[in-house]
Amino acid sequence: MIDFSTINAFNKGQRESFEDLICVLARREKHVNGVDFQPNNGSGGDGGVEAIWLLSNGNKIGYQAKFFLSIGTSQWAQMDESVKQALKVHPELQTYIFGLSKDLTPERGVKGKSQREKWDSHVIKWTSWAREKSITVEFKLWTETDLREMLLRDENINLVKYWFGQDVLNDYWFTHQVNHGIKALEDRFNAREHVSVEIETLFDFIARTDKARDELINGFREFKKSKLPIIEPSLPIRTPAPELQDQILQAWNEVVKCKKKITKDFNQKWDIPAILKSLDSFNTCFYILKNHFDSFDSKTDRSLLKNTFDSLSKLSSSFNSLNKLLCDVKVKAETHQCALIHGPAGIGKSHVLGLVADKRIQAGLPTVLLLGQSFSNSPFWEQLGSLLGLEGRTPDDLLGILNSAGERIGERCLILIDAINEGVGSSYWRNHLNEFISHIKKYPFLAIVFSCREEYLPYTIPNSLTVELPKLPVNGFSSFEEKEVAAINYLDKKGIARPNTPWLSPEFYNPLFLKTTSEALKAKGLNEFPRGLSGISSIMALYLDALSLRTGYKSLHSEDISKSIKQCVVDFSKHMAKNACDYVELQEATNIAATSFIGRVPPEGKTWLEVLINTSLFRKDPPPFSKNIDPFSPPSELIRFSFQKFQNHLMAKALVEEITVENQHLAFSKNGTLNFLFHGNNLDDGIKYQYAGLISSLSTIYPEQLSLEFSHTLPNWEKHWHNEQLLQKGFGESFKSRCSGAFTDSTKELLNQLNENHIQYFEIILEVSLMIEHPFNALSLHEKLKQYHMPERDSYWTRWINWASKEEGSQINRLVSWALSGSKDTNTVQHIELASLVLAWALTSSHITLRDKATKALTNLFLSHQDSFIYLLNKMHDCNDPYVVERLYSAAFGSCCIDQSFERLSTYSQEVYVKCIFR
Repeated sequence: MIDFSTINAFNKGQRESFEDLICVLARREKHVNGVDFQPNNGSGGDGGVEAIWLLSNGNKIGYQAKFFLSIGTSQWAQMDESVKQALKVHPELQTYIFGLSKDLTPERGVKGKSQREKWDSHVIKWTSWAREKSITVEFKLWTETDLREMLLRDENINLVKYWFGQDVLNDYWFTHQVNHGIKALEDRFNAREHVSVEIETLFDFIARTDKARDELINGFREFKKSKLPIIEPSLPIRTPAPELQDQILQAWNEVVKCKKKITKDFNQKWDIPAILKSLDSFNTCFYILKNHFDSFDSKTDRSLLKNTFDSLSKLSSSFNSLNKLLCDVKVKAETHQCALIHGPAGIGKSHVLGLVADKRIQAGLPTVLLLGQSFSNSPFWEQLGSLLGLEGRTPDDLLGILNSAGERIGERCLILIDAINEGVGSSYWRNHLNEFISHIKKYPFLAIVFSCREEYLPYTIPNSLTVELPKLPVNGFSSFEEKEVAAINYLDKKGIARPNTPWLSPEFYNPLFLKTTSEALKAKGLNEFPRGLSGISSIMALYLDALSLRTGYKSLHSEDISKSIKQCVVDFSKHMAKNACDYVELQEATNIAATSFIGRVPPEGKTWLEVLINTSLFRKDPPPFSKNIDPFSPPSELIRFSFQKFQNHLMAKALVEEITVENQHLAFSKNGTLNFLFHGNNLDDGIKYQYAGLISSLSTIYPEQLSLEFSHTLPNWEKHWHNEQLLQKGFGESFKSRCSGAFTDSTKELLNQLNENHIQYFEIILEVSLMIEHPFNALSLHEKLKQYHMPERDSYWTRWINWASKEEGSQINRLVSWALSGSKDTNTVQHIELASLVLAWALTSSHITLRDKATKALTNLFLSHQDSFIYLLNKMHDCNDPYVVERLYSAAFGSCCIDQSFERLSTYSQEVYVKCIFR
């Protein structure tokens, strides 16, 4: 029996809960001519209604909820006031429905009017009020009995469980559930260190938020603004056929009408295939029209048609933007109500889900966060109900009540499940994922996002979902802007000075690595990275020291545990080198870790290998995917280092231990140490691509330990150098990471033999330009460029920076952005001077955007270190490009305008006078 006096109060109280229920029932009414359902979210409704249905003829159906436990004079007065407000605010009303939580007493033939008779009298009164305003309204009543009948229909039974069941899914319930999930994420999520990344826009689309809808609707608006060109018949040219003009106009109108399909109403799916079909029809006609005008090649015709060509260009641009947006995988995720985000270990998948859950809960949006590690091999739906703490144990019981939670507030409830490769494992999800998603799609107010490690995708996603399931990669901090914010959050806010150059090692842009090392520095009371932290060995040592603080092992001296970790790392790399493979099988890895920590007891319930996996030193990978795996003898899981670059470096170091200058050529013989690098163990068949990183590490360690260039030790090395792209790229990487004493004439020889189709010379030079001890830093670049005549330099250097400035994230753009970004007080004078040299030579660019930005960047450097202008002037005052010198003076003048100190102005004036007048 449904008793409205026991309706769940949720967040604000029973009255507001009853009003929400009436809105949901109103939304579920099927009106043949209904166009749009509009709930009013203000307390007590707005304008005498809780919600309205807007009809195609412009009329409205209004709904008013009254949570009355008794009905007397006061209650009738409240109803009168609601009617007055509704007639005033909504003169288009054709039907007005009261939803009451009580039944009206019927006529009894006794003295006094019954409640039913009073209703009839009030309807007569309200009708006369409407007539006075020239409004014709039908007044209807949903009584307690009517509402009970509606709620007991099959399609509404979940509303009963939600509004009258023991499971009360209010804001507190969702907050408690999400907080429990966030707590289980441990240090994989920290809201204070968040960096906004591109993947976050997925969640706006899959939840169909106003932000996502606005982005799509704006796309349609821009398309509509880009009107079809008006073709003047009076022009002395051949105009398109009238039939074509009519077709393209009709197609354009059809696309414009599609904007209405992007509705907030979750009961109406976004018909993206139909919209794309309309766009395709338009494009077919547009292509013919555009070709017609493109055929005019005379200057006279094209001059007459200038406005037409401009209109066609704008229309083409807006079409392409809209089409690209509608084809985006995020839009596909919304229409499928599901998505999977994936990426390697430590890249930030868990953090993204934790952040989205936290933000949505703070905004009062229903959200569930579960972790794959929490699932066992129990029956799926019973287990899901248990994890959520709900009574239900069937798909409809569980998903129905979550759907009702979203429907009550008119927003989607998001279910987020992190790391489905963990816990019970991939095969469990492979068996249940399809059914789970199929049930989700039955409920318009639900959507789900999973996360999974990259390596486990073939094992986790069933064949039936391989194409259908929208998948988006998580790339860590990928754009320059994201990397800048990451440096601010992880370093600046902890009081740790950034390393001295804008080009940190790639590891610094992995969220896990940056978080771990910054916390280690802070724990040690340090406020900067060790000087000269450019070599991979130095970075690794810092990282391993940091991991010792995260093992959970209690020791008076963290360096004790750090020593064991480093021994374990060495033992793993030697095992990989000995077996010529980039992994260790699980059981063998367990034994190696135990031996490395001999004499130390791991934290309770864990092996040392599990401890090191939890700290993210190692990762557990599935064996190579195969359809022919024997279920009675499955292959072992594999253990690798979490950071591939560390693994490559350690493995290369172990391999080179067996190589000397005297036996260098034997390394590539049939049974040689490095023979496994090649396909079929045959040098003529080329290097295996999977060992690209290892080639880079060998190219670093060979010159450091053997004073040899790795490429030069290959038999018939010139043939391999020109044919093997991996060799040149490996050399390029080693050029940035090897120690300063590992450069010889052989290094210069290889540098000058780079194939620019594989790797750019100046790209490498700019990467090392701010390294103080590097023999090819900005000073070397300066001497090289200064010796050229201006035309020769422009044909080589200037053409390259012009091209590079258009490439997002290019070295020159990163340097300019770094120099423009705030104070450089934490940087040494040498780094400022080296940066100023590169920026000064960037002033040769014929692209005004780069030239202007480089000028402003120099101004910023001069403001940070006043004497850097004097240094640069001494280097550049006799430059044979007058534009460079002119811009250099402009940058100095700009710094004097900003900092109008006498010392700066007098010093700069005197130096310029001497260099300019008496040079």
